[in-house]
Amino acid sequence: MNAESDVILSLPFQPQSRAIFHFNDFTVRCDAREVIRSGETIRLERRAFDLLAYLLHQDGRVVPKEELLEKVWFNHFVCDSVIAQCIMKVRKALGDSGQSARLIKTVHRVGYRFGLPVRREGHTPEGANGAPEAGGNVPRVIWLPTEPPAGQESLSWVKTGLLPVAAHVLRSKGIAVFQVSTSGEGDAPSGVTDRNHTSGTVRLDAGSTRGEAAGIVTSRLRLDNDIYSFDWQLQLASEEFMGTAEGESPVELALQAAGAIAPLLRC
Repeated sequence: MNAESDVILSLPFQPQSRAIFHFNDFTVRCDAREVIRSGETIRLERRAFDLLAYLLHQDGRVVPKEELLEKVWFNHFVCDSVIAQCIMKVRKALGDSGQSARLIKTVHRVGYRFGLPVRREGHTPEGANGAPEAGGNVPRVIWLPTEPPAGQESLSWVKTGLLPVAAHVLRSKGIAVFQVSTSGEGDAPSGVTDRNHTSGTVRLDAGSTRGEAAGIVTSRLRLDNDIYSFDWQLQLASEEFMGTAEGESPVELALQAAGAIAPLLRC
């Protein structure tokens, strides 16, 4: 497995805090991922809830569209229109779909902000931008780009395309996932002390569980006679775990791998 030589870490939004927000007759509980209005639970799709929670965490700040794409969608093959559609879903669910749009305000050509006074209660391990603060007890992991099968250009998308799939599973287990993008510049992730490009190994300092990441996942997708094999390796401090999942869908295999890795990070 081949780890990237240089990476930049950008922490996607993790609405896993115990913060509770109150506005008008609404209550939003981040830990339970619930929106309640006058005692009645309102159903919101996962991405719509993440968008609402992110705006609530910003204390009325105007959030640029680019920031929403990075923190809520992880820059994964989406455009501005996807944000607008998700905003419409949130507004409709909250009864704010008319021209007034009192809850979520559109700032023309810039972004969006939450438009009502909000009362916040409860402890949150997250900073103002939704990222877990240093020293928190949230398990963390860096998931490096997946190595696609050699000579399969049609599968080049798996390099970054499987990360959001795995991240969804891990976040649902209360694990913070570092988004990784390749770059020609930048420092190595904290705790990564060596990369061997021949063997594709990544070694962690023993104390890295108290730093930016508790572990690093490298992975490789193989294709043989229309059957995919997804090899993964988790390096967690001085321990190393490996596994393989086989099937007909790379996405399903990434889900299986994340499901197997999650309890190892929670130990």
